[in-house]
Amino acid sequence: MLFRSEFFIGDGIMLLMAAAAGVWARAAAGFGKATAVVAGVLLCAFALYGVETLRQTGTKAPDTIAVNGQPYDIRQGRVFLFFFNPQCMHCYESAKTMSHFRWGGTRVVAVPVEEPEYADAFVQETGLKAVVTSDFPTLKTTFGYTVYPFGVALENGREKAPLTQFEKNEPEATLKRLRFIE
Repeated sequence: MLFRSEFFIGDGIMLLMAAAAGVWARAAAGFGKATAVVAGVLLCAFALYGVETLRQTGTKAPDTIAVNGQPYDIRQGRVFLFFFNPQCMHCYESAKTMSHFRWGGTRVVAVPVEEPEYADAFVQETGLKAVVTSDFPTLKTTFGYTVYPFGVALENGREKAPLTQFEKNEPEATLKRLRFIE
């Protein structure tokens, strides 16, 4: 992995500034205010996590999406939506890894976020057994897409889980837990 020295220099300067602030700061008289601030931050974090979890689960999928210009029903059975950019190497590696999964009856739908003209070649090169849809705008709005690679596990037209981790043992572990792969 290539490291750039500018990052280390910047980090070093920030550490020196933090040390200088520590030298100039008065000693803490108590932990009451600090504890209240930490408690408030934790409360907000847990509340936002809960809201996001509730928002993401159970979202109803569109009745159909377009695949090769034809309506494609995603309301029946298990469907995995894979949002990707055909020129993203992380997406490419994720798709290559997922091409080795045993999907069983799960259907995979590839959703190009950018450069849709390269989507079919991407799917073919990675070996991912998937159909390609052109309905990114609709699916983005429906499932709250933010960044690629991104996945959505659907069961009978309802979202079971969003998948945002595509490293190490993910999304394999989550897909196995949801019984989307064998």
